[in-house]
This record gives sequence, C-alpha cells and structure tokens, in this order.
Amino acid sequence: MGIKNPFKRGTASLAAPTEAPRSKTTLQMAEATSEKSSGGPDFALLTYFALWYLGNYYYNITNKLALKAAGGAAGFPMIISTLQLGVGVIYALFLWAAPDARSTPKITKEDALKFLPVGLCAAGAHAGSVFALGAGAVSFAQIVKSAEPVFAAVIGTLVYKNSISLAKWLCLIPVIGGVTLASVKELDFAWSALIA
Repeated sequence: MGIKNPFKRGTASLAAPTEAPRSKTTLQMAEATSEKSSGGPDFALLTYFALWYLGNYYYNITNKLALKAAGGAAGFPMIISTLQLGVGVIYALFLWAAPDARSTPKITKEDALKFLPVGLCAAGAHAGSVFALGAGAVSFAQIVKSAEPVFAAVIGTLVYKNSISLAKWLCLIPVIGGVTLASVKELDFAWSALIA
C-alpha cells in the first residue's frame, strides 16, 4: 500500500477534502461587486473594460507583427490562428488538470456533438479575423469589427424578434464613428480583409 498523491484526480487524502473548492468566475465577481455598490460608478466593471481594451490593443498589434513576419495574407495566417487556438486549448487543459483551478467539466458524447458546430464557427471566425489582420491594416480590421454590435442588433431584431431600445441603437453611432475617425489617416482598404 503506497502513499496517495492528494493532488491527483480521483484519489482521496485524509487531510484534503474530497472536492476542491471552486473559484469564482469573473462574472460572479463582477456581479458580487455590483451588488455591493451603492449606486456609484462600478469601478470593477470599468477596470475589466479598460483591461480588455488594453489586451485587445496589444493582441492586434502583436498579431499584425506576427502576420507580417510570416508573409502577410500570402504567408501563414491559418497556421498562426490554429497555433493561437492551440495555446488556448493547452491553457484550458492545464486549468482542468491543476488542483484547485477548475473542476473538469462532465460532458457526454451528445454534449460534445452539440458543442461542435459552435466551436467550428468560433474557430472559423477567429481564423477569419486573423486573416483580415494579415490582409489589411489593423485600423481597417477594427472598423469592420466595430460593426459587429450593429450586425448583432440587426440579426437580433430581424431573426430573433428582440426589441432593442433607441438608446442602445444610438450608442452604436459613437462606437463605429469613433473607430472610423481614429482610423481615417491610415485606412488601407482590402476586399480580402473585408470578406474575411
């Protein structure tokens, strides 16, 4: 009879509980923070937004540099996008394997088959955005990406019959207009980037 590793899944230790405590997700932390606030600005939400914006900025610049080094649109955009998704898969597997990080999801074969179309569409959208960054300027890709909320609002209204308030429609104007105005000087139009 050997000593059991308390960090290995499926084993139990006298000192360790049988189930690892679950860590809160970012959404749960944001909801808890917004519930505590007394009507003032939600600084946690503003911080998350600022960090997302900063991360998105560096992602696009780094992606463009990697695509230029690999030959642009004629180079290896599909390989780069596949490697990026591969790093995400490795990270997810690490989170499931690491003790106290996250519990391993329990899915059936039917669940995996239901996820497959969504996963393929997400991978295709990611590959398309990487190809668009390689085919044209970062500013042009940002203008096209800024139209995504408009596309979602139109699809939601026409296909799903959701009603969207006038305030939300009006909020789309400065988003698209601001990105367009900021990008006017360096706009490099490419049909391949638009299509991707």
